[in-house]
Amino acid sequence: MVFTLKICIIGFGTVGRGIVELIHKKNLDIEVVGICARNCCVYDRNGINLEHLIKNTAGLPLEKYPKADMALDTDKMIDTKCADVYVELTPTNIDHGEPGYSFIKRILSNSCHVVTSNKGPMVLHSRELKQLAKKNNVELLYEATVGGAMPVLNLVRENLRGNSIQSIRGILNGTTNYILTRMAAEGAPFAQILKEAQELGIAEKDPAYDVDGIDAAAKAVIIANEFFSKDSGMKDVDMTGITRITPEFVSLAGKNGFSVKLIVEVSDNVLRVAPRLIKKSHPLAVDGTLNALNLKLDMAGEVTVVGYGAGKYETAGAVISDILSIKN
Repeated sequence: MVFTLKICIIGFGTVGRGIVELIHKKNLDIEVVGICARNCCVYDRNGINLEHLIKNTAGLPLEKYPKADMALDTDKMIDTKCADVYVELTPTNIDHGEPGYSFIKRILSNSCHVVTSNKGPMVLHSRELKQLAKKNNVELLYEATVGGAMPVLNLVRENLRGNSIQSIRGILNGTTNYILTRMAAEGAPFAQILKEAQELGIAEKDPAYDVDGIDAAAKAVIIANEFFSKDSGMKDVDMTGITRITPEFVSLAGKNGFSVKLIVEVSDNVLRVAPRLIKKSHPLAVDGTLNALNLKLDMAGEVTVVGYGAGKYETAGAVISDILSIKN
């Protein structure tokens, strides 16, 4: 007997659209029965026609879709228990975690599985939400919160079972890596490269979340709580961004065989994000928007993974991987 997993997507931004497109394109055995945006939901218990949805929402908000129900909100959709898995994709808020935190808590309390790409709830309420999932015998999976397409959490959980992690170091923010790579290649100042990155859509209009190290620090907190049994928060991270890095410093580093990178460092007694000198020959010396993570383990030694930490299909792929792991 073939079991088709039913999912409901909460948040129909870039990643939500990417998930829908990939499920349709790859003909995955996943049935999307609900999609919620800020002002409306779309629901079909027999499965939404994804081809029709994609065609009629291209470049448009979900509320413009002919079958959008303006009277159906996310809380009501959650309480229908219409899906096996709820995919929570609302924007990250590191200050209070809403609305994602309340949505995830409500879903888990209804004994439904959750897959999320939302860092906020996992930074602020990780222990509570994990306990709630365990209490209700459901899964709470969040691979996409850390490395996007680059496997981190599931790599350790599944492929490196039995290993004890001694330390983790790496690059977990593609925007800062892109800026530092361009500074090294062109000798241009930080402000100029940042402006060009914003014009290309690589950096946000308000770049503080990336360049001040906040995004990388949030991911460091998730890693610390996941692998070192911590109950850490943002206040516990020793955080320094890249805004004071000069072309002269980057150039001098390069002449001596080093790259300047914004490095996350996590161990039993270290939780830090700061610019560091990395030998150009080291596996972490990746360029552009790539991310990289080096894990030191007691049995496997050093393991390094490299991949893209953001992007429509990269992040969507990480979410789908979590969904399929529940199906299996």
